[in-house]
Amino acid sequence: MKKSLYFLVLLSLLTSCFNDSLQNREALEILKKEYKNPCAQQLISSSQSNWDEYNTILKNASDLEDKGYVKISVRQMSGDIFFPAYTLLNIEVVGKGNDYLVGNDTSRNRKSYAVATPEITNIIGISQDDNTATVRFSYTYTPTPLHSIRISSSKRNSKVPECTSGTLEGEVTLRKFDTGWTIE
Repeated sequence: MKKSLYFLVLLSLLTSCFNDSLQNREALEILKKEYKNPCAQQLISSSQSNWDEYNTILKNASDLEDKGYVKISVRQMSGDIFFPAYTLLNIEVVGKGNDYLVGNDTSRNRKSYAVATPEITNIIGISQDDNTATVRFSYTYTPTPLHSIRISSSKRNSKVPECTSGTLEGEVTLRKFDTGWTIE
């Protein structure tokens, strides 16, 4: 009886040592460390004092300027018979803000910045072949400092996500190398 119990324990230890399958815990650790898929959007580059959201934009940009992410310049624009005078606020990403640059379309003078980063919350399932595994997972977005001056989808009438609401699902392929599992 003792020998058979000893044999079963030894067999389970050996089986676990030679098991090459990707486990949920290991997949979660890999994704938390390696999965980079920020929500990228364009940022507000200017605002006018006669716009509804001017005060909010000014406050958010001022907070970011104090922290070294943007530089604000303000100009007084003179009015005329048709348009009243207004204040023009220009926002330029500088310093620490440039760390969030993820796309730069110079032909259209458009830059995209990471306004939220993914936080992996759960492994939903793993489908595995010899040296590859498809991992489905859930995640949420955590806003970056630049999130407060993004061009929101409501302003663009587009279907670009706001990047901060709810739990999302994703899928990645991992490949097994002699050094371990890596995202392809």
